[in-house]
Amino acid sequence: DADADLMMALDDWRLDAQGQFVGDFGAPEAARGEGRIGTRLIVNGAAAPVVREARPGARVRLRLANLANARLMMLTFDGVQPYVIAIDSQPCDAFEPVRRSIPAAPGARFELMFDMPLTEGAKARVILRGPQGADHDLVVVTAKGAPMGKRGKIIGLPQNPALPPEIKLASPRGDLRPSALEEITF
Repeated sequence: DADADLMMALDDWRLDAQGQFVGDFGAPEAARGEGRIGTRLIVNGAAAPVVREARPGARVRLRLANLANARLMMLTFDGVQPYVIAIDSQPCDAFEPVRRSIPAAPGARFELMFDMPLTEGAKARVILRGPQGADHDLVVVTAKGAPMGKRGKIIGLPQNPALPPEIKLASPRGDLRPSALEEITF
């Protein structure tokens, strides 16, 4: 149950001084597999930060996807206490991330919930932590409007019925020899 549902696709683009894409996609060094770190942080196809509003006390569901092909994004939340409710589209028990931070590797997806501060004008910020304190706001949600009542505890999403409730790694079954793996078809 959320009052606002936000989807944020995070990326970085490599741009030159004129704001044009750097055209080195065909260069052998760019195709070695390590990816490219871009010079401009992008959220939903526009320059970061994305700015939104929500009522004071509103419960916000935030869906984050790291579309960058090489940038590990250490995301930190300021002004709110987030709870992770899904990782890579799979529900999990709601938990508070350590130090209000999540490491979003390239291709990673996180769903989080948080309650906006009750004070009008207060901000909830998603910050990309950079080296030597070079931090960047990616998402800023400002509390605006009539306050909502305090909400109950944030709980996780229902479990995916297509997955087993647990995977017992201590006692795996199956033949994992290379010859057996060749017989597996996808």
